[in-house]
Amino acid sequence: MARLMSQVRGGYYAANPIAVAAVLERLRPPSTGECVILDPCSGEGHALLQLAQGLRATAYGIELSEDRAALVRDSLPEGQSLAPADFLRCAISYRSFSCIFCNPPYDYATGGEGRVEMQFIERAAHLLVDNGILALVCPHDVADSYQTSEFFEQHFHDISAMPFPEEVRKFNETVILGYKRKQPRVVNHRDCPYDWLEQRMNDRVVYQLPAGVRPNVFRKTEPTDTELARLVAKSPLRFHIERPADRADYRPRPPLSPGNGHRAMLLASGHIDGLICPPNEPPHVIRGTAAKDEYVASCDENENEDGSVTTRTVISEKPRLVIRVLDSRGSITNLES
Repeated sequence: MARLMSQVRGGYYAANPIAVAAVLERLRPPSTGECVILDPCSGEGHALLQLAQGLRATAYGIELSEDRAALVRDSLPEGQSLAPADFLRCAISYRSFSCIFCNPPYDYATGGEGRVEMQFIERAAHLLVDNGILALVCPHDVADSYQTSEFFEQHFHDISAMPFPEEVRKFNETVILGYKRKQPRVVNHRDCPYDWLEQRMNDRVVYQLPAGVRPNVFRKTEPTDTELARLVAKSPLRFHIERPADRADYRPRPPLSPGNGHRAMLLASGHIDGLICPPNEPPHVIRGTAAKDEYVASCDENENEDGSVTTRTVISEKPRLVIRVLDSRGSITNLES
């Protein structure tokens, strides 16, 4: 139910001003130069403006929701907001920002490929100047995951963490902060023990922000899904692919012929099941199915201070495609990835 409500809201949970103030207590503006900050999921822009005022910073904001986009555009100078826009589909100059306040949607990525939070911080890390500060806001279980600790240990140093103040911690939000490394480093399981987050909670670090530079490139590269739907609805091309009124058996065809990879995906996903009659070949019947199999991705052992051993096993999934072929002689062949 919690995930369903998150999706209904677009994964949007605005940071309470009390929580933002707690983050500000850990940050100090640059001693020289301009402070440039980014919120890639600005919501209504309140947290971004609060941070900008507290750090005397030049603020840049990105917001996907059209309902909230107008508020972000109105609160920032021209050229400093992209709304509506998808942060993952924008072109932004690398090594620009002193600090990125990242409060992304709390959800799994499309297709089950990890978490949306990880997609956001992987992109955000490239946009920080050296020793720039990333402040990730995410649920406690995401902050406590091996993927999160591994990423921060690889790309950041002087890492600390803090929970939202209890009175405004509705969704177990936790903030992780750190200085961006000039070069990522190789990490192993010893760098990410089972109590990694607990250790970082005990570290109270006050971060001196470096100077940033206003990005030379700050633009959206693709329409949002909502904008794309409107463009398609208005496009005259749609009349060429709609079903003719006088042909009940008509099946719409794509504007371009699908390639081998497209046909393989359609076949494996079961979208072209049925009788196949290739020219000059005997007919056959096909059925495609796609499933996921679990496997052990990694298994690490950590020796604790008391001599006991903690084992961390990471279970991942991989797709399994099966195509069954029935030929005219009644033989069934299974083709499996």
